[in-house]
Amino acid sequence: MIKNLPDLIEDFLRYLKVQKGRTALTVRNYRLYLKRFLNWGNTSRLAQAADLTREKLRDYRLWLTRQKSLSGTTLSSATQNYHLTALRSFVNYLRHKDVATIPASSISLSPPQKRKVIFLTANDRRSLLQAVGQSHEPTLVKMRDEAIIELIAVSGLRVSELVMLEKSQFNLSSVRLSIIRRSTAYDLPLTAEVCRLLKNYLEHRTDQTNHAFIRHDRAADNKPGRLTPRSVQRSLERYRKLAGLKQKVTPHTLRHSFAYQLATQGADLATLQKSLGLKHPGGTHVYKETNKPGD
Repeated sequence: MIKNLPDLIEDFLRYLKVQKGRTALTVRNYRLYLKRFLNWGNTSRLAQAADLTREKLRDYRLWLTRQKSLSGTTLSSATQNYHLTALRSFVNYLRHKDVATIPASSISLSPPQKRKVIFLTANDRRSLLQAVGQSHEPTLVKMRDEAIIELIAVSGLRVSELVMLEKSQFNLSSVRLSIIRRSTAYDLPLTAEVCRLLKNYLEHRTDQTNHAFIRHDRAADNKPGRLTPRSVQRSLERYRKLAGLKQKVTPHTLRHSFAYQLATQGADLATLQKSLGLKHPGGTHVYKETNKPGD
């Protein structure tokens, strides 16, 4: 029995999770990209894997260039490449399963656009922290958000890593944070100021959960839940406006600021790669090529 594309994609996602051990986030992203491919396929008479030809692939690439992101802008070349990478992995899986389709080598990626990386200066970060203190947020929220801003800025954590942290991962007496990246344990050095902010925040909490950072809205009073990456993003945008900063401020901006500071202190590409938890060193070149914050 020949399976249709939706069933084959489900098989592939299950393979990624069970046999390849990919993270839930990776599987979720692949599901999103391949679902878009299916949506296009439904209008392009693409029912079986064998229906995907080089001509169909060209049509799909053209279709991607016309799609809009949630913000209403066209998909960047990087985002289009994420879709194509997912499709290429899926096609490669099909070929190994002896399912007739085009070669994975037919799916090339678009040349990457030159990245424009935005950093915060030390003064910008101070302004952001002052905005937290001047906001009308509850005291506990201010304590939490000050700790978050400083923690990302001195550790380079991804926001996805930050929201999953547990209290037990912090050793404030030895000024370190223990995390696991790609099945490898790391101890990240912290600063005395970050430890002070974290201790202040955690000591003022009365909940029993082990989550390092939680929501403090009324709906969460009875059952405190983790912050979401989107919640962190919204908070930073609110403080950015209050601080009067013109550049975009996101969790990734703080991560970039951390990497830029390491680069200016003479860190080589291997050190940057390890500190940022990157799989490949290629993404670190941008910090060596950038001369100053805000470029």
